[in-house]
Amino acid sequence: MPPTTIAYLIVLAFSMAGSLLYHPIIGMIAYIVIYNIGPVKKWWGEIPYHYGIRDSQFMYVTVMLSYFIKPVKTNLSLTVLDRQEWLLILYLCLLWFSTIIGLDLGQDTYNVFKITKVVVILILASHIITDIKLFEMFWWSLILCNIYMGYNAFFASDWMFSNNRLDIGIGSVDFGEANFLAAHMVMMLPITGVMLIRSGNIGKLICLVNAVLTVNTLAMLRSRGGFLAMVVSLGFVIFLAEKKYRLLIIAGTAFGIIGFFALTDVHFWDRISTISVEEQDRDSSAQGRLALWNIAWEMAKEHPLGIGADNYKPLMGSYGTERHNRDTHSTYFKCLAEIGFHGLLVLGLLIYNCFNILFQIRKIPIRNAQSHIFRLYSFGLIIALISYLTAGIFISMNYIEEFYWMLMMPLFLKRSIITANAQEQ
Repeated sequence: MPPTTIAYLIVLAFSMAGSLLYHPIIGMIAYIVIYNIGPVKKWWGEIPYHYGIRDSQFMYVTVMLSYFIKPVKTNLSLTVLDRQEWLLILYLCLLWFSTIIGLDLGQDTYNVFKITKVVVILILASHIITDIKLFEMFWWSLILCNIYMGYNAFFASDWMFSNNRLDIGIGSVDFGEANFLAAHMVMMLPITGVMLIRSGNIGKLICLVNAVLTVNTLAMLRSRGGFLAMVVSLGFVIFLAEKKYRLLIIAGTAFGIIGFFALTDVHFWDRISTISVEEQDRDSSAQGRLALWNIAWEMAKEHPLGIGADNYKPLMGSYGTERHNRDTHSTYFKCLAEIGFHGLLVLGLLIYNCFNILFQIRKIPIRNAQSHIFRLYSFGLIIALISYLTAGIFISMNYIEEFYWMLMMPLFLKRSIITANAQEQ
């Protein structure tokens, strides 16, 4: 067995032991790292998988066990379910309900089971990440994983490219394709910027390296959805930036824009130029998305309660199109078609409550340096959510685990702030 594989298995074993014997956050961070870097897609990770070692499943079970073996000391008020958790559970129930009342097209329920597992781990996470230090550890794990992905993109092999763009081989199973990885990378930019402001010299260096690699990866991915997500979030960066950090944030953003333009090439701008309202100027991919969205709308009108989870692809051929087995390329249209109008309503409430939590945090009176930190983290999450949800207009994130982590991240911050305030009192 190669040394890299052995080293990975040792780290995995220590993470499991640390989670069970010390604190569940160790297992939670390990779970996040495994999810982000996707070891099963790497040569050194395929070997354990061949021998039946399912690292993510082991860590999933470890986190659940450790939560009850080493219960997290927290404020009793945080042990009850929050509104965001109830909305997430309701959304999951509607997803299962769609498999009952939807069309029977012979589809399996793999993705529904997957989201069920995600909901369980997220509710555990919302009761584990209840301290601002743990919240920062969570963000640092995302940043370090992002550096790993950015490094792999920088040294990408020729087989990873398609049509002059980096397309496969980077990131986890959920966001290995270009547009999904672009959504992840755009989301990481504001998180990285906030941690850069918050960190000491070593942390600042790590964040700068991540920012450069992230911007470089985005230029290589040439994702129109990712580009639009960046453009949309830029306006909110300037408008919502905290006064204390506004000049620093604007200066950093301007520097990032200059760096991004320097890294792009003619192929990037040729692809971006196809974002147009004029039909004759759209390429086949952009035009196809509009047709797919229209099909989803027609499905929703005929089946207001939804056609059922994962039924869009096999059913789309019945709607007078030559396209078969294609996805909606939109999180919101897919939700509308498969779960129904009520499903889209609950998803909208989930998103609304995310921003409601974060804007309530921004209203915290500034009493000390800690209040500034809370508001800064809230700002970073607002921009990250805007970026990610904008990208979701053009890709289907309904069965992507990271999508639900983003919807629950504001709750992690909210509970961390409640704990910090209780400790201060």
